[in-house]
Amino acid sequence: MIKAGKLRRKECEGCNNLENFDTTTWIERPRKLIKTVRWIPPDTGWLKLNIKGVWNRAGAGAGGIFRDASSNIVRCFIRKVTAASALDAELQALSLSLEMVTGRGRKVWIESDSKEVISLIQLNKPGPAHLRHQTTFIQNKLKEVVAKYSHCYNVGNNAAEYAAKLGSPENGQQEFDRDTAPAMIKALVRMDQLNMPNFQFLRH
Repeated sequence: MIKAGKLRRKECEGCNNLENFDTTTWIERPRKLIKTVRWIPPDTGWLKLNIKGVWNRAGAGAGGIFRDASSNIVRCFIRKVTAASALDAELQALSLSLEMVTGRGRKVWIESDSKEVISLIQLNKPGPAHLRHQTTFIQNKLKEVVAKYSHCYNVGNNAAEYAAKLGSPENGQQEFDRDTAPAMIKALVRMDQLNMPNFQFLRH
C-alpha cells in the first residue's frame, strides 16, 4: 500500500518498523510559492525604461516604454524586428529604446525580465560573437546617460511585453506618447500606476 502510494506519511505516523518498507513515494513534491510583484516607479528626475523582445517561429518584435516618477508614459514604441533568438530580440529592444533617449547625462533606469540582458550590460560583457555589434552599440549609448539596471519577473513587465507582441506582426516602427499609446498599453500602465499586484508562481 505504501509503495503504491495508497498510504502517505501522514497516515503512517506512529507506526513501527517503517524502515522495512519502501517509502520512496513519500518524497515531497516541490511546492509552488506565490510571489507578489509590483511595478516600482523611478525617483524624481529619472525615467524608467521597461524593455521586451519576443521571438518565435512566427516572427519577432520589440517594445519599450519610458515612464516618469508619476508612472506616466513619456514615450513608447513597438517594432517588428528580424532576430535569430530571444536574446537578439531583447538586445534590439534595448538598442531601439536607447536611440530614443535625448540629452546627454539623462538618468535612465533600465528594467528587463531577461537576466541575460541585465547581466551583459551590468558587467559590460561583449556577449555572443554574432551579437557583439549590438552590445557594442548599447555600451556606447550607455556612456551618454546615467543608468541603473534591474531584473524583474515576467509578470512585472506586462506593458512592455504587450508592446513587443503588438510589434511582431507590424511593419516598421511606431512611436507613441501618453495620449497616443494603444489602449491596452495604457490600461496595463494604469494598473502599474495604481500599484496593482501581479503574481509570480515559484517552485520551492
